[in-house]
Amino acid sequence: MFRRLESVFATVAALLLFTLDEMRLFNTRPRVEDAALGYVHETYVRAFGSPEVVFLSGTDIAIRWSLVGLTVALSIWALADSFERSKTAKRQR
Repeated sequence: MFRRLESVFATVAALLLFTLDEMRLFNTRPRVEDAALGYVHETYVRAFGSPEVVFLSGTDIAIRWSLVGLTVALSIWALADSFERSKTAKRQR
């Protein structure tokens, strides 16, 4: 199904980066609002069980959503690449 695995590996790498960023947020960000340091955006992060409230800065949110966008874009690329290859294989038969 996948002759060239670049798109799949890129998608897995982006998902790994997103997961590592989630672990960074879970382990290093405060659980209470700290307006002096800019941690004012409340979000839930689920790691190792139940979700916990974590307060993020604007930079954290920008990084988080950028990684989400990268992962989604690479997933679409991998899907499009696999469908394109299957259509090409059917035409060659």
